[in-house]
Formats: sequence, C-alpha cells, structure tokens
Amino acid sequence: MINMPEIVYESSIVNNAIQEMIQISEKIPSISEEVRNATNQIVGARGFQQYIGGITSDSFSNIVKSSYDTCGGLIKTIKQAEIKILSYNQDESDINAFLDTLTNKDYKELDLSPIEDKISFGRKAMNILKGASSTVGVVGLGLLEGVGEILETGADLITVGGTALASIATLGYDAIYGTDKTTEIWEDTKAYVSQKQVESLFNNLYAENSDLRNMKENSLIDANSTRKVTSGIGYTFGVVGAGALTGGSLPLIAGLLGVSKGAEQAWYEGSTTEKGLQYGIASGLWEGTKWYVGTKIAKLGGGVGSKTAGNIFKSNSMAAARVGLSTVDAASEGFVQPAMKTIYKDYGQESMFDNFKVAFKEAGGWKNVGINAAIGVFASTAGEIISRHHLSTQNNKTEYKQSSEMRSSEKKGIVNTKETEKVFKSFDEQYPELAEKAKDASGKI
Repeated sequence: MINMPEIVYESSIVNNAIQEMIQISEKIPSISEEVRNATNQIVGARGFQQYIGGITSDSFSNIVKSSYDTCGGLIKTIKQAEIKILSYNQDESDINAFLDTLTNKDYKELDLSPIEDKISFGRKAMNILKGASSTVGVVGLGLLEGVGEILETGADLITVGGTALASIATLGYDAIYGTDKTTEIWEDTKAYVSQKQVESLFNNLYAENSDLRNMKENSLIDANSTRKVTSGIGYTFGVVGAGALTGGSLPLIAGLLGVSKGAEQAWYEGSTTEKGLQYGIASGLWEGTKWYVGTKIAKLGGGVGSKTAGNIFKSNSMAAARVGLSTVDAASEGFVQPAMKTIYKDYGQESMFDNFKVAFKEAGGWKNVGINAAIGVFASTAGEIISRHHLSTQNNKTEYKQSSEMRSSEKKGIVNTKETEKVFKSFDEQYPELAEKAKDASGKI
C-alpha cells in the first residue's frame, strides 16, 4: 500500500487572506460606478466633445472594472491550488475549515474532485438549503429594487417635465437678456437624473454588507441575472400599480415613464442633453407601444375566464397563448433598445447594422434577450394566476348569492322545487362548504 505524502500548511492564514481579497474585489464594481459618474460629469460638460473629446464615460471605469475580473481569477487560482494541497493532507479539520469558506458559486466553478470524498452528504444538503434561501433573498431584493426604480423613474419624470415647463420661461429670458439659463437648468437636470440612485444603493448594499454578499454568492441561480429579471418584474408591477392608483392608461403611463427612464440611461452613459432627450422620447414611444400590444394580448380570447374561452382546456390554451405572446413582446426589448442606443452612441462602424451588432453585444446579446423574455413570462404568468384567482373568488360570491336567493324563494313557494333541484345539487357537489352557508343564509331571509 502506497502512503500519500502529507503537506502541512497554515490554512487559516490563506483563508483569511482570501476573504480579505474577496471583500476588496466586491467593492470594485461600486468604485467603478463612482469613477464612471465622475467621468460622466466631465464628458457631459458643455463643449467637451466638440473641443476636447477622446474619452467616454466608460473609458476609466472599464479599467477599474477589469481589475475585478483579475482579482476574481487570482482568488480562484489560489483556491484551486489549496484544493490540490488539501488532497494530500490527512487532517480533516483543515479540509472542513476550507469547505466552510466556500459558497455555492465556488462549488460550481472550482474542481473539487480531489477532495470530493471528504464532502459529506450533510454538507451537500445544507448547501442546497442555504442556496434555496439565498435565491429567495435575491429574488425578494430584486423585486424591491424594481419597485424602487419605478419610484425613482416617476421622480425623474417630474423633474424632466418641470424642467421642460420652466424652459418656456427661461427661453424668453435668455432671448431678452442674452443669458443661457435654459442650458444651465437642463445641465442640472441631467446631472440629477443620470445618477441611477436606486441601482447604486443596491450595488453598495451588496458590496458593503457581508451577509448580502454571501447571499448573492450562495444563490442557486446566477444572482446577477436573477436580480435583473426580478427587478424588471418589480418595475412591471410598479407600472400596473401606478395605473391602478391613477386610473390612467397603462400604455400612456409606461410611455411617460419610459421617457425619463430612457433619458436617465442615455445621460448615465455620457450622452449630450439633446441626444438624451431624443433617446428618452424614442424609448417612451417604444414602451407605450410595447404596453399597448401587451394589453391587447391580455384581452386575447376575451381574457381570463371569458365566455369565448369555453371549457377548461380552451381556457388554459388561451392562457398559455397569452403568456407566450407576452414573452415574445418582452423579449423584443433585447433587440429594440440596442438599436435605439445608436441615437446617442457612436460605435464607429461603417453601417447601421454593424453599429447595431456592437450595441447588441454591449447590451448582453442573447443573454439580455433571455432576461427580458424571463421578465415577460414570469410577469405574465403571475398576472394570469392573480386574475384567475380573482375571477374564481367573484364567481363563488355570485353563485353563493344566487343559491341563497333561490333557496329563499323556494322556501316562500316562489320557485318550483323540481326546477331548481338540479341547480342546488350541482352547487352542493362543487362547493359543499358554501352550500352549507347558503342553506343557513336562506333560513335567515
């Protein structure tokens, strides 16, 4: 029998160093955003692109961001080397101490085969449970972020609208006194709207809070994609909520919010004030159109539970059709938005199609299309479930009321018992608890 050599090392020192590196690396994205915002103020300054140029809002932030990938690669290399050392180490306490530092993300990315036999079933089960709870946490925070974004977008809309109204007065003032107040107030508006305060807030939460950072790393599904999908769903529900509160048209509300959301994105990426407003208007028109199509899809087949839906099979088929079409409608966002970005962003390509290809890749390519499709399918499915539950509740109340009235009428001799017996029997079989309540109610009338 060949004895395996034992390699002894101070695992606590290595693990502590790795944890410190992780803490530093997780702050890099938020630092990159701060650099981007600072650069954005420079490139967005009046006359900069005309007289200076040469840089964009991403020029320096991308350099900072690249160090995140470098740091992540270094951490992974060290961990993989540690796994090889531990495969020769007979001290299980060191192996367990190392495994305690791993997240579900590590389990996916690292080659743990050299120490696979040292990972107990209980640990694997706990990792799954921890991953499930972390995924729920990421989903919850994503929905909350989406609601926050709809509130920020609404505030931005008021700011942009207020500035537009104020411009009517300042344009006249500028014409009389030769000042440039209109440009000044739009520059202030641009600086405020472009901040993406909610997104920055959640970025900082994930970077600074160790519990949230671990939750992100332990999620069973890619946390960044999950965050984008659920925040998109939260934003979608926010638009619906705004429609319910104001009683306004959903396409109109979505379109107006799309103007400020689009302007925010363009200005965030260093666009000029004018180009940002052009993109905002185009984005608003697109959002309004998309939601108009969405509302038409929601009424397809007469909507949930309509008479045209017919039996259960037809009803479910129409629901599946509505969800499918809504998914396609949402997925189209992954193609339209990159195309519209060419309004304010020059990709330096020879043709419009080549510019679109670069913009499409920059936006995330097919992964971005998938994320938008996921937003559509989940939001639409949730809408179907909520609508069907609401319809079922209303039908139960209606049948309960009708049964009570018929039983009362029978008692008073108004209705022939034989004619209503089948109705009562059917109701009693389908809703036994309601039937008892209906009988009690009929005795009190």
